[in-house]
This record gives sequence, structure tokens and C-alpha cells, in this order.
Amino acid sequence: SAPWEQRFSASYGWSPFRNLGDVNSDSTVWKDIASGLDFLRSISKVTVGNGESTAFWLDLWIGQETLASRFPALFSHSLRPNISVSSAISSLASLSTFRPRLSNMALNELGDLQILVSTVVLNLQAVDVRVGRLDAAFAPKADDHAAPAIWNNFATNKCRIFLWLANKNRLFSNDRRFRRGLATSAKCPFCDLDETATHMLLHCESIRPLWDALQVHATVIISILWNIWKRRNALVFNNVMEEPHVVAQRCSSDITL
Repeated sequence: SAPWEQRFSASYGWSPFRNLGDVNSDSTVWKDIASGLDFLRSISKVTVGNGESTAFWLDLWIGQETLASRFPALFSHSLRPNISVSSAISSLASLSTFRPRLSNMALNELGDLQILVSTVVLNLQAVDVRVGRLDAAFAPKADDHAAPAIWNNFATNKCRIFLWLANKNRLFSNDRRFRRGLATSAKCPFCDLDETATHMLLHCESIRPLWDALQVHATVIISILWNIWKRRNALVFNNVMEEPHVVAQRCSSDITL
């Protein structure tokens, strides 16, 4: 009930015209507050009442993961990513909050979402209740045995971050992009197999001569993987086919540097 809370709620809270979390040309103070929403959502969950103060896609309120994570292709078509539960449910049938012409994957996810949401009954007389889930958010995790090799070397930071993403299977290979409705095929641009991160960096026949020719060390391995990634991007984005010896020359230059 503090005056500043009332002001921000009236100016930036959920309404028929905007959603909590939308940041455009808003005040610096509000942008700072809004920047903490992702963290707040990561350590909390919501028991929905009327659904008016819960983010449909981004809050944890139904199931074990957010709807944005569960239905990524459909979420990518949303015109209101911060929409409340109550507004989203009332507009789901009309598809008015989505971009037109949903992809096939998004259409499949829409059917699953509609079945899931059909089980939700809002209580218009009760407010939404947010509680912490710190135990789940900060539960101890097993050590990653690859971490020392990834971080304790002389490669540049961008190379080490790239390898960390590869280790966590977070590179946007065609396999991952296809599963999210961002590509029409999961195939490797160099061969007919699916382009997973492991395939692209280690097993593709097009890079076998490179691995066969090089004796490897931790820093050398990172340089090789980084330049294999760059070779792949050169073909995908610039339509430039680089032979393995070009990759080897770049690896040599990087290691010398």
C-alpha cells in the first residue's frame, strides 16, 4: 500500500493495454525494477487464484516448468510474452495474442497447451499467491568434471564460454534449432546426419581429417572446437566452404596468439 507501489502498479502493472514486465521508454527506476523479474520468477512459484497477477508464460504456476520452456515454439509467436494468466486464458481460443500463421510445431504445441489449460479453473474471488522455492533453486548440484579443463587454460574468454555452452548442449546447432521451430531441418550442413553439438564438433566426417592430423592438448582442443564452429557458421551464414587445412591454419594462428 506504499505510495510508490501504488504508482508503479498503476503505471506499469497488468492492464488491458500492457503487461507487467514490458519495458519500452519507461523510467530508469522502473527498468531497474523490471530487470529483477527474471530472478524473482526463478526463485518463486505461484498458486493461481484469479490469475490477474501471474505471468502466463514466464511464472511457474502449472506443472514443473514454465510454459515458455514447455512450449518454446508457440511462445516464440506470442505478441504478449508477459501476459497474465487470466488474459491469456480468455484470449487463447481466438489466438489474438499470437502472430498469424503459426508454424507446424507451434500449432502442435497449441493443441497440447489448450488441453492443459482446459483443466485450469480460476477463482475470481481469490488473489494469486506467490511463494519462494529457494530450496529447489539453490539445491547443491554435483561437480561438473569438465569445468577445470574448460576454464583453466589460456584460451580467450569467448572460446571458453563457447566450450561451456557446448558442454551444456546449449549451442544453437540445427538439431536444437529444429526442436524449437527455428529451422526447417535438423540436418548437418556438411552431411546427412542430424547436427547435434557432439556431431558437429567431434564426429562429422568432414572434420575427421582435422582430428586425425592434430595431436591435442586442452588449449589446443578448445581452439580446434572454436574454429570448427566458425567453419560451420561460414557455410550456414555466408555459403563459404572451408577445407580442413584452413581450419588448421586458423587454429595455429589462435594458439600462437
